[in-house]
Amino acid sequence: MVRTLLLRGALLLGALGGAALGVAAPAGADSADFIKYLGAHGVDVPTPELRNDFINLGQAICGHLEVGQDPNRTVDYLVSVGHTKANANMWLAGSVLYLCPQLNYLTHYPTNG
Repeated sequence: MVRTLLLRGALLLGALGGAALGVAAPAGADSADFIKYLGAHGVDVPTPELRNDFINLGQAICGHLEVGQDPNRTVDYLVSVGHTKANANMWLAGSVLYLCPQLNYLTHYPTNG
């Protein structure tokens, strides 16, 4: 399962990473909350390497949105590489809420603030 998630992450990073065109931001408090969010939604993050891969995947999703890609197309792409629609939406929501909240105007996810 972890190998499959990494492969999917690599595929997404490859496809979305070109759109991000930048260096990933360093991990911080927001990324720690992002990892907690993933854990609360059933994503196991057993190693620091996997944690970094997942943060990079979330940041690639943010980069995809930053260049004007429709959030629905991001979800569609995640589905095309093997995620369920619910799982793809979970990744999009977590990425936006914790890694790029300034882009929430694109998705309108409810926040606690």
